[in-house]
Amino acid sequence: MARIEHKDWGIGEIITREGNRMTVRFNKVGKEMKMNIPKSFVLGIFEIDDELQKEVDDALEAEREDVRKEREEKEALRQQKQAEMAHQNSRSTTKRTGNIYTKVTLTGDMEKDFESFMRINGYSKKSLNGDKSTIYSYITSVKSIMRDEGLDWNELYQQISSIVPMYDIGGKKEDIGNKSNHTIINALRRFEDFANNSVSSTTENNNN
Repeated sequence: MARIEHKDWGIGEIITREGNRMTVRFNKVGKEMKMNIPKSFVLGIFEIDDELQKEVDDALEAEREDVRKEREEKEALRQQKQAEMAHQNSRSTTKRTGNIYTKVTLTGDMEKDFESFMRINGYSKKSLNGDKSTIYSYITSVKSIMRDEGLDWNELYQQISSIVPMYDIGGKKEDIGNKSNHTIINALRRFEDFANNSVSSTTENNNN
């Protein structure tokens, strides 16, 4: 039986033991004390033998290991959240559609940047039979609106939020927007998505 001695109550006898929980009776003073290993034995009021000291040390090390694991889990969770935030910063939600797009960095060639935006977000350049497909149709449609409105690429980029409602449902040019099975308005919407999900190279460098 392990030996426990209280500095005031004398030698104690362990009368019950369940895991780290024990009840000790100090016959000298007729007191019983319930205590936990290891916390009760780091208070400086007990002396214990080698057998119990090893149990205390093992229990303390187990507690330290639990604390280390908890810290590691918290750190892993923190890093995961940071990674998710970084990923979210590289993508943006368009308010009108709720769709999420990968951003593009503007190079100065707005037409190519618009094409790149559509390509990296899953729009096809050619159909299955090799014909020019969605990207070509949308660029051609946007160019036709630019001619009608007397705008260049940069001007359309700056004004797209006011241009789209004109060609959208209820707009004064809705009939034009509905042409070619709604290709015109869909192209303008994608250009608006592009404008909302593009950053200048200067902005990106400043963020870095």
